[in-house]
Amino acid sequence: MSDLRIGIIAEGPTDIIIIEKIVKLVFKDYRVVCVEISPTPDELSGIIDKPEGFGWGSVYKICHNLKDKLEILEAGNGSFDMIVIQVDGDVMFVTYESARIHDAKIPTELPCYIEGATIEENCSLLESVICNWKDCDVDSNIILCIPYINTELWAAYCLYPSYKSQLIETLSKDDINSFLLSMPRKESRLLRDKNGRIRKLTKGYRDAANQMDERLIDEMKSKFTQFRKFHRMLTDFKGQC
Repeated sequence: MSDLRIGIIAEGPTDIIIIEKIVKLVFKDYRVVCVEISPTPDELSGIIDKPEGFGWGSVYKICHNLKDKLEILEAGNGSFDMIVIQVDGDVMFVTYESARIHDAKIPTELPCYIEGATIEENCSLLESVICNWKDCDVDSNIILCIPYINTELWAAYCLYPSYKSQLIETLSKDDINSFLLSMPRKESRLLRDKNGRIRKLTKGYRDAANQMDERLIDEMKSKFTQFRKFHRMLTDFKGQC
């Protein structure tokens, strides 16, 4: 059994939970070590500051300093076999200014969606934008993960089997939030509204990840365009190992 060292850069810790589970299912015949490049466990616990913040703006800033970040991480522990960079698909609808980013090379890149285009076409446009964020040429071992419309849809599909027919890729972010906030308290939950602010509940994402197995992976590949694409990229990489 071979070892694989996989780095993950994501918007937040709940995204990492779902990505790690998918990666480990695909590479079940390998000893997989997932390294949380951003956010790190120390950043989440408050042991060290995270100047980049969280969310997609954090991913942008990490990518702009990716070369230095990788040099530090790889100096003592060896190189990464693969790096996954996750950004939710809803980023295609926002501006750089919404994340307080004022140094973008091409400010007009975002928003990047085209009315009438397919989900896959619009996510491909977002992929091109994200590729422009990187400050180094390490494309050969980077895989982009762009859940559409966000990771919450994938997690909800795993967590709420009775509602699978309602969880479709054309839902808006607001639709998904409303659905998740409407779940009864007796259910494991992904989101909570606390004084008007939506909070993500880590336990719910862990519960969702625990439900994920090869059968569910096959279902999600048939239902979600971006899940299928991410899975295909992982399996293509696996074929090269």
